Amino acid sequence: MDCKIAIEFATTLPNNPVFNFNSLITTRTVENYNSFFKVLDEVYCYLTTCAIRNPGCGPYSGSRITISGITPFAISMPQNVVEGWTETICIECSNGQQTEQYDNFIVTQIRDCSTAITVVIPAPSNSLLNYNSVTTT
Repeated sequence: MDCKIAIEFATTLPNNPVFNFNSLITTRTVENYNSFFKVLDEVYCYLTTCAIRNPGCGPYSGSRITISGITPFAISMPQNVVEGWTETICIECSNGQQTEQYDNFIVTQIRDCSTAITVVIPAPSNSLLNYNSVTTT
């Protein structure tokens, strides 16, 4: 097999993951290269590198999302960020002769909802509004 044409997009591409805050789970692994790419010859044309990149597939400037340095190149991120977060990335994989990119993969961690509502201090005063059924024009 010609390794210059050995990587294709996966038949079924993953949904953009959305997951809830969890103070007990510091890191969550959501996907690996098999979710994005199909390697037609795993013996001779196996993937040697995969990287997280910015949208548009430029150099990654973020720090939340990581990818392991060995196959299956698992993609991990924090799940315990109180304020939550969303990040759009590109996944780039190569076998040394062919490089493919899956762009605009969006990952979202929903905020800790137990901290979403705060008490306003000082509390508003109790005010009574009088209802007047007479309408003037």
